[in-house]
Amino acid sequence: ITGAGTTTEPHNYNYTDTTMESGKVYTYMLGDVSLGSVETQYDPVMVEVSGNMLTANFILEAAYPNPFNPRTAVSYQLFPLRQGYAGQAAISKIDLSIFNTKGEKVATLFSGMQNAGRYEIAWSAGNTPSGVYILRMSVGNTRQVQKLMLIR
Repeated sequence: ITGAGTTTEPHNYNYTDTTMESGKVYTYMLGDVSLGSVETQYDPVMVEVSGNMLTANFILEAAYPNPFNPRTAVSYQLFPLRQGYAGQAAISKIDLSIFNTKGEKVATLFSGMQNAGRYEIAWSAGNTPSGVYILRMSVGNTRQVQKLMLIR
């Protein structure tokens, strides 16, 4: 997320839940309060635990900056499918694409295989017109979306 106190630098936050139980769905949400007492809540992330497997094995972080002109950075984290193997690589099929509000694909930021880890990809909108765009990240059968706003 952007800022922290009096800084404008983006910050990343991590949380490890050691109390998860098999067969349950957990929802996590990050919120912040600015110095001006404005509260912001970010999109929740749902994780379903099945045996020792996590069905949601990635986090799509908030694009920064957003709104943007003409470039924004998209960060995400890929996790190994098994809990307890955080130090080991796990390969996942990733598709990270941008769509307009008509559902037409505007750009493919990444499509292919990646190891577990944290990644950042920039989208330079070039001659793309101002407007609202949808960033979609697919890992296996799981998808997350995010709204992006390009302002020229």
